[in-house]
Amino acid sequence: MFQVSAGVVAEDALVQASHALKCAYETAYELTDNGEARTGLVWTVLELLSSARALVDAVAEGMNAQGR
Repeated sequence: MFQVSAGVVAEDALVQASHALKCAYETAYELTDNGEARTGLVWTVLELLSSARALVDAVAEGMNAQGR
C-alpha cells in the first residue's frame, strides 16, 4: 500500500503527485487511443491516481495542521 511518510517536504510530495498525474493521463490516453481492452493499464491508471491523491491530501493536511 502507498503511504506518505511524515516529514516529507510539501514541494517534493507535490512534484511526485504531478509526475503520477502525468503518467496516469498518458496511460489513459493510450488506452482510449488504442481501442484495446488492457485491464493491467486500467489498474495502473487507478493506482497512479490514488497515489497522487494521497500525496495532495497529505500536503493539504500538513498545511492545515500548521495553520496555513
